[in-house]
Amino acid sequence: MRVRQILRVIGIGALIAVVLVFKPGPAPGAPNASDPQVTPRPTPVPKDDKVLGTDNALDTKKPESVTDISGLVTLKSLAFTPPDGKPFKDWNGKYVDIHKYALASFQARVLTEGTDKIQVEVVETVSAIAWPLKCEGNLGGQGGGGGRGNQGFHWAAKSRYEKLYLFLWGYLENAYSEQEGEVAKFQPVVEKLKSMGYKVYDDGPSLNQADIDKAFEDEENAENPRKVIIDRNTTRADLVSYLQRGTVRGIVWISHGYMEPYPGCPETELLKFESRVWTALPGDPIHKESKMFVRDWTPLMNQQKYSPINFIVIHACASGGFGSNFTRDPWAHTEDATKLRVIEKYGALPPLGVGFSFVKFDDLLPYTEHIITCCGAGHWDLREINFSNLETWAKD
Repeated sequence: MRVRQILRVIGIGALIAVVLVFKPGPAPGAPNASDPQVTPRPTPVPKDDKVLGTDNALDTKKPESVTDISGLVTLKSLAFTPPDGKPFKDWNGKYVDIHKYALASFQARVLTEGTDKIQVEVVETVSAIAWPLKCEGNLGGQGGGGGRGNQGFHWAAKSRYEKLYLFLWGYLENAYSEQEGEVAKFQPVVEKLKSMGYKVYDDGPSLNQADIDKAFEDEENAENPRKVIIDRNTTRADLVSYLQRGTVRGIVWISHGYMEPYPGCPETELLKFESRVWTALPGDPIHKESKMFVRDWTPLMNQQKYSPINFIVIHACASGGFGSNFTRDPWAHTEDATKLRVIEKYGALPPLGVGFSFVKFDDLLPYTEHIITCCGAGHWDLREINFSNLETWAKD
């Protein structure tokens, strides 16, 4: 069992599978220079619905397409061809073994098979997250069938599911003066992710959301399914859309925050303070858009298919509780309508004490290996975040 951590710090101040876009090729069975060739292996293989080659012996190629329809993922391989003079050989009319997985929902079928070309596809539930299509067979040229003297082959079309790391800034009135320095502090983590094959999409000082949105266009998504999103101006719609993809591996959120009773809550919850953060207006990070409470994040975290994710960082005041900074006036940033309801029920705005309860972003711990929140006020310069920890926690 993996160990999960909560780091509470005291300061002073979206499975979506990829869909590959490709140009139509020649008619089925016709030669094509782009079709990959299998590599001859020294030992022939039997027909047994198993694949004997180890992963490092497989000729692994990106699939022709991966599509997700109603929770079923269809993985179609490229069309593989044999080396010159070594046609594919059959076992009584069968030219390829497709590895049969134990899951009952797994389905496989051959699209094209013969002496000069093999193409197959498999179907599996999206809950499998990632699974390879493995095949094997024999090459001729030195005898008949799959008998002695022939050469085997092993190949795979490994699915490449999307994985996201999110570095997001919501509403902060000092965004323009502080943000470049904050982004720079995350560079060691970002560089590690880049070394693992992640591509960075950053809206930069221009705050042009189109620079990030292109990451999810079909062709771009196919080429770069592993992404780092650096969104310096995150709206509520942006945050929801990222998390609804269900492919998040790590989240850093930076904005203003506080705790207050949930607007419109039942009378019995008027003394329940829940942490929330602010999203930003479109193209305008220095003005607030809307509040995102813990309860708004929870159903979105329930949609993550890589669970638990590697880390959640919520750098916002009171994301981990009031601490000692806000206890004197806990109602300071509560909506006026809620305050009026409290005064009507209790005669005044009561000080923190008996009868109060709290919901913090620490409650997202079941969804992550590690969580960092701010107990009290957060520093402008992010000194609460141990960046070397984030670098360690960032994994594929």
